[in-house]
Amino acid sequence: MGPGRLKFRVCLLALEERHMEALEQQTVLMAKAVEAMEVDRWVLDTILALAVAFMLPAVLLLTTALPSPWQSPTTQQQAPSWTWAELQSCFHWLEIHAPAPALSPPTPSLNTWA
Repeated sequence: MGPGRLKFRVCLLALEERHMEALEQQTVLMAKAVEAMEVDRWVLDTILALAVAFMLPAVLLLTTALPSPWQSPTTQQQAPSWTWAELQSCFHWLEIHAPAPALSPPTPSLNTWA
């Protein structure tokens, strides 16, 4: 495995780890919401409203991520900047360190008109 692939895999694993941490936090939040549902319906509504309100717009479906009066639709539907910056650095590193593609010999032409 070349150093380019290793660097890419490290970056990908770091992103997957962050994603898993976010999923774990979401699971804990939803478990608390289910517990609250048994105690008080208003608490559940508040927790779910806060969970949806603080989700990143890129996570929401485009139909649920409607533009707010203070945000334009383009800024609301962008991915988090740290994710894009990490991916850009991985791809830039791969472009620099990727091996050059092997040149294949030209194939003979079957065209008799040339």
